[in-house]
Formats: sequence, structure tokens, C-alpha cells
Amino acid sequence: MRLAVATIASAVGLKGHVRLKLSTDDPAGRFAVGQELLTDDGALTVAHVRSDGKTFQPSFVGHEDRNAAETLRDTVLYIETDDDELYEDEFFYHELIGLPVRTVEGVELGEVRRIQAMPAQDLLVVKTASGDVFVPFVEQIVVEVGDEALIVDPPGGLFDDDAEEVRP
Repeated sequence: MRLAVATIASAVGLKGHVRLKLSTDDPAGRFAVGQELLTDDGALTVAHVRSDGKTFQPSFVGHEDRNAAETLRDTVLYIETDDDELYEDEFFYHELIGLPVRTVEGVELGEVRRIQAMPAQDLLVVKTASGDVFVPFVEQIVVEVGDEALIVDPPGGLFDDDAEEVRP
């Protein structure tokens, strides 16, 4: 099974390093020098990596300058894994993309567009009729993750289009 571990956001610096939108909990292992990552167009091998402990900025063999690195923008990086056995109540984030989001009362609010990693907690980006809504991925709000839908108990105003304006 192919598992997405990051998307290349942009080139940074002059030596071919790139910024990543991570979707892995092991960036140090996934982006070690010599590690091969799959893409839709083949494979990339990590040539060098810069890290400050929080961010990882790899460069790839054959893309060692800024112009070459810029051609990789929006490339999704995958690993091949046979670890598709999950414990009960576990899931991969990519399995949530496209799932409908419903309230505990059964009202359909939209669908999961993507999951955005944040320092405090991840955010579900839910596509609604009026635009994207960022929903904290915490058990107090996302009460159930099922195969058919995500069930949420959102606080007032999170999905309300016509919330009352605060007047001075």
C-alpha cells in the first residue's frame, strides 16, 4: 500500500532544499539521507536534509539547485508499506479525505478536503457550500470516525453562516 508522507510546498535556499507539508509522524526516519520516496512520476532519493528539530528541508538527487527543486512543487511523496493492519479505532489520514462530515443529529455539513498538521492539534479542512471550515481534530468535536462519515459535535458558530455579528 502506498502511504503519503509529505507534499513538497516550495523550494527554499539555493541548494535545492524544499519545504514540506508533512503527513507523517516520523519525518526524521522518512527523510534520512539515502531514503527513497515514491512519487506519481517515479522516485526521489534524499541527497541532504537540513533540520532544526521542528522542520525538515530535504534536497533530492538530481534536484540540487533552486530551479530544479522548484519543479517539484506540489509533488506528493509516498512510501510503500505492507502495514495495512490497524488496531480498532485507528485509521490513516488519507482514508478520511472525501468522507462526509455530519453532526450528531445527522445533518450533513460537507466533506473532508484535507488534514492540516498544526502544533497543538491537527485540523480537518471541511469543504462546505460556503467555503472551507477548519475543524480542530479533537475528540470533544470529532466524536466518531467511521468508514462512512465523520460525526462532529461542533461548538456554536463553527459552521454557522449567519452567526450574529458582534456590534460595538
